[in-house]
Amino acid sequence: MRKTGIITVIALFFSISVNGFASQSVRPTTTLAAETGNNTSTADSFRSQSNGNAAAGNVSKVDTRSLMYPGSNTALYAHYMPWFGTSSHMNIGYDTADPNQSARQINDMISRGIQGVIVDWYGRNFAHEDQSTISMFNESKKHSDFKFAIMEDAGALKKGNQTSELIADLIYANQRFMGASNYMKMNNRPVVFFFGVEDLPIDWKAVRNQVPGNPVFIFENSNSFGRSIADGAYSWIGPFGDRNDWGQGYLLDFYNVGQKSGKHTVGSVKKGFNDTMSGWSANRDINQNCGQT
Repeated sequence: MRKTGIITVIALFFSISVNGFASQSVRPTTTLAAETGNNTSTADSFRSQSNGNAAAGNVSKVDTRSLMYPGSNTALYAHYMPWFGTSSHMNIGYDTADPNQSARQINDMISRGIQGVIVDWYGRNFAHEDQSTISMFNESKKHSDFKFAIMEDAGALKKGNQTSELIADLIYANQRFMGASNYMKMNNRPVVFFFGVEDLPIDWKAVRNQVPGNPVFIFENSNSFGRSIADGAYSWIGPFGDRNDWGQGYLLDFYNVGQKSGKHTVGSVKKGFNDTMSGWSANRDINQNCGQT
């Protein structure tokens, strides 16, 4: 079939006339640079690492909730580490205390369907980590549907009386964070997660009695469902005996115990795990399995 007319490319649109049909202008919706460039909150300078961390680049923006089972209304949250930008951690090209970086990270999370952030908080006495947490909190408040919560890390409680330190931290957190409309709540109570505190000599009854706001306490691993002080538990990462064991057995046990307990059950998902480049490495490794973990 003989075609008549021409194809003209001008600036950002092109016009086509074929077999006498009227020409139509079509404007592209993207560019090659946008489709191949760094579309994450990772610093442009970040390069691939031997532990499997990918370099800054182009990733899928498919809503992560679309990967859940049909009919799921599960909220998805990111667990956030606020410690980058100091000499005690590797240089990854940005400072977590930078408000501009916090904005990039939350916008990145939202673009992938993540609905909130849980910050691994080191309490009121770790200035940089606290400022990073405040920066993330301030940015989260700009997005009405984006939730924020803290996870008190055991690293915050290495000095002094651990009970009184925890109480002081949570009073501070109540004043600084928990009154916000976007702070994560369960049954209208603010939620506080805890990491690594289960074996510390803490008087939890004193904590419960002295911390305002009647917060929901969520601890780590399935054995925490049996703790009288716990309102629930979250699953973490494990086991580490076989790098190709992505943890299905661990998760099935966790969900089973949680379902029977009747308490709040917070699941987890991960791409893998590899701490070999960290200063606190225990040589733990769970294979990423080409995205199938």
